[in-house]
Amino acid sequence: MKSPEQQFNNLNQEADSAENKEEKQSAIPPQYKGMPSEIVEELWQNPIYIDEAKNKSETERRQNALEKIKRTEQGRETQKEERLKQQYSGLSDEQKTKFPDAQKDAAKILSECIQGKREIENLSSEESFVLQKLKISYENFKKDNPDKPYSFDFAKDIDKSVYNNLAQRLSFSVVESKRKIDDQEKANAIREELGIPKQEIQGDSLTTPEQNSQQNYEGLEDKDFEEFKVKNGETDIGVFWYEYGNAAAKKLKESGQLEWGKERIYFDIPLDNMEELRDLAFELAKSEKIPIAFKHLDVQKTHQVDLKPDSETTRFVANFASVEDAKRFYQALQQRDEYKKMKSDRNLDYHGYNIDGVANYASGYREKREPLKRIIETAQKNPDNTYSYYSADGSKQITITEEQYNNFADQFNAMPDPGETWKKTNI
Repeated sequence: MKSPEQQFNNLNQEADSAENKEEKQSAIPPQYKGMPSEIVEELWQNPIYIDEAKNKSETERRQNALEKIKRTEQGRETQKEERLKQQYSGLSDEQKTKFPDAQKDAAKILSECIQGKREIENLSSEESFVLQKLKISYENFKKDNPDKPYSFDFAKDIDKSVYNNLAQRLSFSVVESKRKIDDQEKANAIREELGIPKQEIQGDSLTTPEQNSQQNYEGLEDKDFEEFKVKNGETDIGVFWYEYGNAAAKKLKESGQLEWGKERIYFDIPLDNMEELRDLAFELAKSEKIPIAFKHLDVQKTHQVDLKPDSETTRFVANFASVEDAKRFYQALQQRDEYKKMKSDRNLDYHGYNIDGVANYASGYREKREPLKRIIETAQKNPDNTYSYYSADGSKQITITEEQYNNFADQFNAMPDPGETWKKTNI
């Protein structure tokens, strides 16, 4: 008869044996360690043995190992979710208010990545795996449906968890990136008060979408960027202009790639700097290969009232085919000593993004965005569901239908913010 001590030791040995057996049964072969369960499931194919017991044992071993990998994967994502919840609770009230917009930015970043328009840095292996599957899905869909919008769903819950956690992680990164931009803008405000030149706002890989440094315009030759035509005319009573455009801009305008007023920079410069900036525009369009159409006041013909510092008449405006071209032009221009010496002698609001006190990226907003904003913010709804608002000078009350009001609101909401657009554009 066994002593109690021997019986206890036997029980321990049996328990250890069972644990070892279970561990062995769920052991993951070294060649599959670190791989997603989906890949392991595809690669790990057992041979057929003559011994049925062996077949059963190996099948169970494979199944147990796969379940272990899946549990590990789900546990990993659950831990991520908990960390993200804690991270959100640590945000300030202001950051929490901005978080929904950051989520929209993150969704756009992921969409651009799936479409091959940009890359995302510092991805984990599971994040790269899920995004790569979505990229392949997108490419296959577009081959058969080039004109249809792409949407996706996840066949596996783990992929959905990985994607959702990545989207949340990127959202926090966007919040942090924008905080850094805000800090730079505050520093620029202090510089402006002290009379120190502003510094260009620096974004990062999240707040600056991947773009080619130079647009690929087919059919354009080097000479198209340096050949300019000039026109002189009156656009308003007593307001005369010199208008210049290179052959590249003309060709892109004819093909619909350059839309006058869509992408533009206003330069609020003294009248004495008109010709100097004109010559710089000629030079940079040639050296940087930029399609450009610009105009400036004819100070000899224009009425004196429109030349005074308190006038709201535009003095110099340049049009581009894209915001990337606009930014390439500006970044080359800001390096020139001639431009650095130019200082604005007035404080005209272009309802856009004031880059450096002289250049204003407004993307046509002065003509369209501000009137739309005024209408949707000041219009009052009437009992008959119409809306009434006053003209810009307050002299006339205008009434529009509810449908017209909603149309104006949709147009305004569809227009991207010029400051965000400029800051997010990397070249």
